[in-house]
Amino acid sequence: MTTTVTGLPADYSAAQAASAASTSASGLDKDDFLQLLVTSLQYQDPTEPMTTSELMQQSTQLSSMEQLQELTTLAGQSFSLQVQGVALDLVGTTVEYLAQNGSRATGVVSSVDFSGTAPMLVIDGTKVGLGDVATVTPASSSPTTPTPTPAEGTD
Repeated sequence: MTTTVTGLPADYSAAQAASAASTSASGLDKDDFLQLLVTSLQYQDPTEPMTTSELMQQSTQLSSMEQLQELTTLAGQSFSLQVQGVALDLVGTTVEYLAQNGSRATGVVSSVDFSGTAPMLVIDGTKVGLGDVATVTPASSSPTTPTPTPAEGTD
């Protein structure tokens, strides 16, 4: 999304405009946008003031940007919850994974560690990232044999 500032006088230097518009690699946030809008209103040419439609356009851009940022935040949170759910679903399954020494290892996921930025599967005491998992084998579904109980009334 591009942001245009209109109505600046010729003596408003490009360096000042660049300084007001400087942002991080992620782009403008709403505070930067508002600061830029206020600066453009302060330095606009009185003989050619910003029109109502231009002001409304910039206000609409601000509103759209805020909504996109909120949507991006919600999408990130949703993705994080999905990754956590996938990790939890792997507890009790046998996985083949790429070990730290570069070889492949196999083990049963005993738990999931959520203490870091990404969930880590715990396999035989080793923490394994989801990206290192090569294959997943569901937990065995073999029926268990009931343990016989002694008959009542017998010695």
